[in-house]
This record gives sequence, C-alpha cells and structure tokens, in this order.
Amino acid sequence: MKNFSNHKVLSQILTNRNMEGPNFGRGTTAFEHDIEKIWLTVNRTCNFRCPYCYAETTDYKNEMPLNMAKKLISFAKDMGAKSVILIGGEPLLYSKLEETVSYIVNNGMKVVVVTNGTEIRKKRIQDLIDDNKINSIGFSLKGWDAQSYLEQTKVNSFPQVTEAISVFAKSAVGGSYSFVITKQTHDKLRQVAELIKHDTKRKLKLIFCNPIVWKNGIIDGKEMLPVAELVESVIKQYEDINKILQGRLVLQQSLPSCVWPADFIEHLRALKQIQFGCNVCSQKGLAFGIQGEVLLCNAIADFPIAYFGKDFTDRQSFVAFVNGEDKKELFHKFFKYPFRQCGDCSKNEACLGGCPLKWLFYSAKDCRDLMRTKYE
Repeated sequence: MKNFSNHKVLSQILTNRNMEGPNFGRGTTAFEHDIEKIWLTVNRTCNFRCPYCYAETTDYKNEMPLNMAKKLISFAKDMGAKSVILIGGEPLLYSKLEETVSYIVNNGMKVVVVTNGTEIRKKRIQDLIDDNKINSIGFSLKGWDAQSYLEQTKVNSFPQVTEAISVFAKSAVGGSYSFVITKQTHDKLRQVAELIKHDTKRKLKLIFCNPIVWKNGIIDGKEMLPVAELVESVIKQYEDINKILQGRLVLQQSLPSCVWPADFIEHLRALKQIQFGCNVCSQKGLAFGIQGEVLLCNAIADFPIAYFGKDFTDRQSFVAFVNGEDKKELFHKFFKYPFRQCGDCSKNEACLGGCPLKWLFYSAKDCRDLMRTKYE
C-alpha cells in the first residue's frame, strides 16, 4: 500500500494558516455519534481536466477495488449513515459502478453520485436510474457554452453536456446542478443559469473554489478570487440569476457570514437559498480515498489521517483511533476559527467560520478588511 500520509507536513500546513481564532470547542471526542453520509472516492479516472480540481494532483488512472468499496459501505452502515455519495474523478466511469450501487442499495442506504454529467445519457446509467438504484445526482457544470467548456475541461465536451442536461431534466431522479465559482468564471453566472433554466425541477448550487494542495505541501490558489471581489460579484449577479431560475438557486456559503451584508444573508435564509457549514466540522460525514484512507476532506486527498484495515476495521476501533492524541491535535488545528470573535458569535453554529480549506489560501486579514468596511 502506497502511504501518502505525512502528518508532519499536514500539521505544518494547518499550523501555517493565517488565522486569529481559538480552536472549536467541540469537547474531547470525535465521531462517537451516528453520521449521516460517507463520500467514497471510487476512482480518479476522468474525461475532463479542470484546472481547479483536486484530482489534478493524481494520475487520473486509479480506482477503488470492489472489495474495498464493499467494506467501506458496510462500515458506513455500522456508523449509521443513511446515504453514500460516490465521487471521483468521474464516478460514472467507475468499472465497478453497478456492483457498488447494488451493494449500497442492498444495505439500505441511498445512492448519490456527483458527476460532470457526460455519462448520464448512457444506457448503463439510465438503467440504474430507471431501477431506482441511483437516488440523486449532483450535476457539476463547468461552463456555459462550447468555448467555456473547452477552456475549462480541455476537451470538446459541450455537445455531450447539453444532451445530458436534456436527459437529466426529463428524468425522475432527484438532484441538483452545481457550479464552482473561480477567478475565470465568476462573472458568468447569468450564462450558467440560462444553460439550465428549462429544467424547472432542479436548483443550481453556487460553490466557491478551494485551493489545490500538492503533495509537497504547496498551496495553489491560482483559481481563487479575492474575498471582496467574490462577495461583490455574487451580489451583483444575484437578482438576474434568481429571476432566470425563478428562485431555484442555492448559495453554498463557505465563507464567514460576516463578510456578507447581513440583509443579503437574511434574504437568502428567508427564501431557503443558502446552505452553511462543513460535514467534516459538524462530524456529520466522512470522506474516503480509493485505498480506504480517511480524509479530513477529499480536497486534501494526499494527506490521509488513517487507513481502513490498517488503523481500524469497525466502528469501535475507528472511534478509538481518531480520538488518539495526535489525531485530536489535527482535528483541533483543522477546526480552528479564523477570527477571535467567532467563539462569541451567536450565529457561528451555521457558518462555523467558513470552510477550513479556504484559510489555506485566504487570511483572516482578507476578511477583516471587508468586515471593517461593512460593519464598523
């Protein structure tokens, strides 16, 4: 087994973040309760080459052995999970997809797939949908026209994507669309909304780009927009995209809420157009890599904190392992608030100080300057 684990490098990465706040006050134990879901990275194979994707650190070839997938699915059931989310790479290209989906269903859990969409139109996927084995699809959009898809994915993929959108729109499977806002795409949200507006059943989730973390610990945030520009861009386009989609819009809010105008956040809350938090920080979910490695987040896949079959084999041994002193230290560093004020904020249960990964590239000062402008 190739061991990517390097706790010293990961610990140093987390220590070096430019943050001011205290650790989260979450007690002394982790994952002693049931979880809601697990993410299985079933492969790194992908037909796209998106510049902001964490899979860029891989060779795009490896996939999870079926026996490992089954062991992790059984472990998920033991942990109380209600759903299994298949991610990649492009999980619909996984050679053992049908067997894995069937095993999840037979264990009484729901199947969610996060995909670039191009394979949705294929018969093997339609058969799984028609048999009610795939319960929900997260369709990740990469552009809005042929040129943008070519620039973002490095392949001529737009004809397949538009066909897939039409198939998805007509199907009965649950799910939504998503779009990652980057430095190159942030001002094109109206065009993205136009692309999917004919699908009147599904929402568009707007997601903020994360940095890529290379194996040597280098943080690559080349696709990330400065915080102030990101906030301004979303607010500027909100009314237009909300009108185009007739309210079928959700902001995946992974920044501190205090960098946004308070009335904007409350408006989104009232319309149920905002989602907060991190499943890792709230301990509602677990992410696994293709070798059965436990990940703090799938976006830092090269720095696992444990391996199934090596460090634990069931719920009891997992809880004991992740509550060891060295793992506690990593969790505390990962969960750290960006600001001192976060510990006293009445709304921190929703925002949690933003996504921990954001602070690998942003600094507390980036947001504090914006907070001064809006609130002092």
